[in-house]
Amino acid sequence: MRTHLPFSLLSLTVALAGIAGGSGSALAAGAGHETAPPFDPRSLPTVVKTWSRKLPMDSMAVRPPVIYVASGGRLSAVAVRNGELVWSRDLGEGRCCGAELLATDSAIVAPADESLFILNAADGTTRAELDLGSGASALAGPPVVALLGRGNELVAVNPDSGLVTGRLPLGEPAEDLAVQDGYVVLSLTTDSDKLLLAGYRADDLRPIWRTEVADALPGLERIGKQIFLVRAPGAPDGTTEALAVDPASGHLGGPLPMSAAARSEPDWPAGMQSLPAGGDSPPGTIERLRRIDPATGKPLWTAYLPCSVQGLANQSGTLYASCAPAAGRGLLVALAWASGEVRQLAYGLPRGKAFAAAGELVLVGGDDELAAFSTTHFGPPEVAGSLADEVRRILLDPRGDDAPAERGAWIEGRLRELEALGPAAYPFVARWVPRLGPTSLAAAADVLAAGAYRAGAAPLARRLADTLEEPQRWPGWEGWNPQFAILRALAVLGGDAEAPAVAALVEPGHPATPAVRREALATLAAMRSPAADQAVRGFLARPLAERVAWSPPEPAAGAPRLIATLADGRRLLIFEHGYLGNPADLWVAELSRDGRLVAAALFSGQALPVGEDLETLSAQVAAVAGDPADSRVELRNGRGSLCAAFSMTRIARDSDGDGLTDLVEQRLRLDPASPDTDRDGLPDAVDPAPNARLREPINVDQEITAALFSQFFRFEEDDPAASPEIAVVVSDFALEWRGRRHLTITLDAREAERFLDDAAGGGGVPMVTIRRGEPDSVSPVSGDPPSRRSTLAADEEVYNLSIGRGIAHRQLYRAVMRNLNAAQPAGRAQWVLSELRLVGLR
Repeated sequence: MRTHLPFSLLSLTVALAGIAGGSGSALAAGAGHETAPPFDPRSLPTVVKTWSRKLPMDSMAVRPPVIYVASGGRLSAVAVRNGELVWSRDLGEGRCCGAELLATDSAIVAPADESLFILNAADGTTRAELDLGSGASALAGPPVVALLGRGNELVAVNPDSGLVTGRLPLGEPAEDLAVQDGYVVLSLTTDSDKLLLAGYRADDLRPIWRTEVADALPGLERIGKQIFLVRAPGAPDGTTEALAVDPASGHLGGPLPMSAAARSEPDWPAGMQSLPAGGDSPPGTIERLRRIDPATGKPLWTAYLPCSVQGLANQSGTLYASCAPAAGRGLLVALAWASGEVRQLAYGLPRGKAFAAAGELVLVGGDDELAAFSTTHFGPPEVAGSLADEVRRILLDPRGDDAPAERGAWIEGRLRELEALGPAAYPFVARWVPRLGPTSLAAAADVLAAGAYRAGAAPLARRLADTLEEPQRWPGWEGWNPQFAILRALAVLGGDAEAPAVAALVEPGHPATPAVRREALATLAAMRSPAADQAVRGFLARPLAERVAWSPPEPAAGAPRLIATLADGRRLLIFEHGYLGNPADLWVAELSRDGRLVAAALFSGQALPVGEDLETLSAQVAAVAGDPADSRVELRNGRGSLCAAFSMTRIARDSDGDGLTDLVEQRLRLDPASPDTDRDGLPDAVDPAPNARLREPINVDQEITAALFSQFFRFEEDDPAASPEIAVVVSDFALEWRGRRHLTITLDAREAERFLDDAAGGGGVPMVTIRRGEPDSVSPVSGDPPSRRSTLAADEEVYNLSIGRGIAHRQLYRAVMRNLNAAQPAGRAQWVLSELRLVGLR
């Protein structure tokens, strides 16, 4: 049954949510009371969906009575009233550069690839298709002005005639674009990082004015109908200033102060800002919504909201907000535009990319759906419904299952809804675990773990034996796979009964990915049950795989290669390989008459210059004066320029006879004059750690470092078919690193820098650093949720593990190591990984 709630019935909202509304202080949870009842969004009236249409969305423009939706290369027009499709057009392979749609009463302007389409609004027929020669990165108007490429060219278009009326190359790249009163305003950045403002006539792009701006940010903002430049004057509190820009002259008005914490999105109504709750905010406030006067910069009103603003739309004197509470789905908030008085709160608005208002509807565009919700009719609160039915509705939603790399938002949405139901929902969540798809399974595991619902452990553990989807292979996305969600939940909930299901993943030969198996080991250690600890001890007692030291690379199938023929008829195969650090390193192997490799490849000590390709080079062989047994091989490009040259005698020289050529030992910082650099009795070519100075760790830090190294890489190296790969450990102590099957070199920080210089950045070799303490922050990793643990146990230590592969590729992990023997003070410590989180990715 639908309930009609006129906006004047604020008393109902107050009674349901414990929230007081009023002019200038819109929502105040329990205002005037020391203890306010917790805000439960499910106690609010619920939104009513008027219509919906399955329609993927990149961007949306509302021009009643039609909504225009762009997705990929398709543009569709949908009727606001009922969601019916008015027309749909395929514009090409995909929209370029993120420019928005621009709608007028008679036309819709849309960039697609390197074209600009101007379509008749009534039927979608083409009024003009303009080949711009570059994708549009910004679109503004009317009149229509497009910023092309990387902001280096302007194009003006008449939407009525479809003709280009002006085209202007820019001397500096443009950062932002605005159009007002027939003028174009651009913010430009010079080579010296100075910011310029420039004005042009919008019809023909004739330059009018140009001025340099100090202490500015590269952004233009609209407040009302006026364009403002935002700048940072260097105030200690980080306050910014907005200066009105006269588009005809470039004159800047007086500065309006703006809070540094204020947020204003480009598609919000002019003058609207949101700020975090302040110290004077009523209890329950999450965000303040503020409307400012564009003439003075002073607030006209401030509303205190129990949610975070996602989208805003102004319609007929009412401001509608799509707002996310701390838990559950979104809220629809209606406020008086003039006063900020709250007129309505309703629950159940879905997550969306776009939000708009038209007539008596608000429109929400999501990943795969466009939906309309009434602003005048609402349903009863969800608390009146069955909790079991609510859990069922949330968890049986299959969205997200078919797109693992985009699953995070769907998991987050379901988590918010489940958390809003409270602990009473946990039994129903656990009951559905056996039947859930991967997205809902990850959400269910997370919410059961967060609630410490022990009864959820058994059904979660049973799912580990199912044929779950293959986890994402690239770092940072594992957390959105059900295997990881289950294991991390069992680390909190699991006990002896669940240990066998987890231990099965670390058994030799298990087909799970290395990352899943590593997570299973950490889960067992974190469970702290007798059976789990026994499984961990059994794993650590297993012998390591046979280790391999020097393993010269072979040319990859289909990779570029070059053949050179020596004077005696022998043929040489020349190819690139990053085995020693530089992917452009040249290697040389002798071929038999039938094309097989006769012997292991030799490192040439040369790298191919940037921009050159082996397939376009020619090889020339010449005798070396004074040494008829030697040959000099030269590689030249089509212009005859020398790209690389090497002597066959020199690249084969092994002065100490240890099986590694002198050039290899020089690259690896080994001793070319000693067959056994670390003097452990193993020649360098067969020693997996040829420059180790310590046979065993001599202190606790070294013990933990060695254990972390072994347990991290052990799973990576379990596959005998894994390609050989050298690793460099950057450390002041050189241990006999165990766990990796292949060659591991230890270099101190100075030698590591020299190695990277020789290897042109070292993109072909992992550079491993392990240090005690919390990791430094690199960048957020959305696919791998952070640890819930804020404190360590007495038997735990935290370390950080960094793995770099070239200048712009680094993985940073936070690792918690647990001493299994902490209860036996007289015994030797046995350290095991009990938690691993990817906390930085660059």
